[in-house]
Amino acid sequence: MDHGAKRGWVPPHRIREHARARRVTLRMVPGSGLQVTVPRGFDRALLADVFERHREWIERQLAATREESRRHPRDLLPAAIELTAAAEIWPLTITHLPDTRLRLTWARQPRPRIDLAGDLGDGDAGRRLLQQWLKAQGRRILIPLVEQRCRETGLGVKRCQVRIQKTRWGSYSTQGTLSLNAGLLFLSRSLVRHVITHELCHTLHFGHPPAFWRELARWEPDWRRLDAELKNSTSNIPEWVRV
Repeated sequence: MDHGAKRGWVPPHRIREHARARRVTLRMVPGSGLQVTVPRGFDRALLADVFERHREWIERQLAATREESRRHPRDLLPAAIELTAAAEIWPLTITHLPDTRLRLTWARQPRPRIDLAGDLGDGDAGRRLLQQWLKAQGRRILIPLVEQRCRETGLGVKRCQVRIQKTRWGSYSTQGTLSLNAGLLFLSRSLVRHVITHELCHTLHFGHPPAFWRELARWEPDWRRLDAELKNSTSNIPEWVRV
């Protein structure tokens, strides 16, 4: 299942509605990326045109942000990670120890925490360790949701895996493997269930013939609204997961 966008060029961004805003404004916020402020009730489908008009400026700012992150790798890493799908917040403690191997440890009890200690280098090592941690949480959280949905629908898969994917929320292979994007952890539980249901329907119908959509509607009557919401959810994935 694609991230969705045949909607023109859409950069990573976060949207902020403001009652007093009279027009769309774009601002690059350190540590947060592109912030888009829109008037309350603004039709977000119009943002693709806004992004295209300001594409040169946005790309220049994103490139500058990436370069700054390479020079100051700590800035790319979050202070905390919120896994919306599980209603969990994981504070991240970073300890820079020059010439020491970088290690990541984590624990859920007595409260969630992540500790990253060692030489941060250019930041890539820390990001890779966090991505490995994210995939582990995906296996812990997402695979039981797949098993639950299989019981509810009577549909099944041979194997389920969690990966970090740039263009798909999920996919189902002819070998019976269901792959889910670890980025789903940053979405609502209803959207996660929608993606899982969509992929399970592919166990009966490869591609998207009319029979596929009938099967999806059987288990997810509100699939059209959820699909539209999903197409606007890519920006929920943090920058350290994307790069």
